[in-house]
Amino acid sequence: MCYRLRLLTFLLSIRVTNFLRMTRRNSAVRAEAIRRARQVKQERDAAARRRELAVESALADFFEQTALAEALRTQAEAKVARILDDMREAIMEPQAKTRAALRTLAELRETRTSISALTGLSAAEVRAALDDAAVRTPVASERAVVGGV
Repeated sequence: MCYRLRLLTFLLSIRVTNFLRMTRRNSAVRAEAIRRARQVKQERDAAARRRELAVESALADFFEQTALAEALRTQAEAKVARILDDMREAIMEPQAKTRAALRTLAELRETRTSISALTGLSAAEVRAALDDAAVRTPVASERAVVGGV
C-alpha cells in the first residue's frame, strides 16, 4: 500500500507540476492576449479620437466661415444702401433739370409726341415726366403770381 501511495503521490505531483506549467503557460498566453487586445483597443480609441478631432475641426471651420460670410454680407448690404442713398441724392438735381427741360419744351408748345421724338423718350416716359414736373414745379403763370407780386 505504501508503494501505491507513493506512486499515487508521484503521479499526482507530476500532474500538479504539469498543471502548474500549463497554468503558467496559459497565464503567459493570456497575458500576451490581454496585451495585444489592449494595444488594438488603444489604436481603435486613438483613431476614434482623431476622427472626433477632425469632426470638431470641420464644424469649427463651418461655423467660423458662416459667421465671416454673414459679417461680409452685412457690410456689403450696408455699403450698397449707402451707395444707393448717395446715388438717389446725386441724381435728384439732374432729374429735376430734365423735368424742367421737358416742361420748357411743353411750354414752347411742343406736343408730347414731338417731345418724345426729339428726346428719344417713349410717350409714356414723357407723359410721366411732364405730369411729375407739373406736380413738382408751378406753371409759368403761377410762378409769376407767386414770385412776381
